[in-house]
Amino acid sequence: MIQIQRLLNVLLDEHNAALSVFPSQKYEALSNVYSIDNEYIGGITGKIFYRRLKISMLAVKEGYRGQGIGSKLVKSPIDYAKAHNCKSITVSTLNFQGPEFYEKLGFTQYAVLENVPAVGITTHFYILYLD
Repeated sequence: MIQIQRLLNVLLDEHNAALSVFPSQKYEALSNVYSIDNEYIGGITGKIFYRRLKISMLAVKEGYRGQGIGSKLVKSPIDYAKAHNCKSITVSTLNFQGPEFYEKLGFTQYAVLENVPAVGITTHFYILYLD
């Protein structure tokens, strides 16, 4: 799967460069883990594309939720994005995954899709503008 992602990134880079919309660039990948006494508790992944960092995944083990670990994990891509001159961070989440979590961190909801990806599930899209 990683090889397919690399191939697709090359195709997208070539396409975007040909349109002169986005300068050709490498994707800057980000991943960070949180552990306690060598036990994996959670992690976050994302990537930068054209001055925007997109958070791909964030997860914290159930027994450790509500202790600020998720907030600490999100802080790392915020710092990383600022260091790489990003203008914003985006993330999408489902209604049962706690969209209010991102609002508490200063993200603004910019879109909502009801019944996506399935009936009864809502996808929320958030953005955090960086100074």
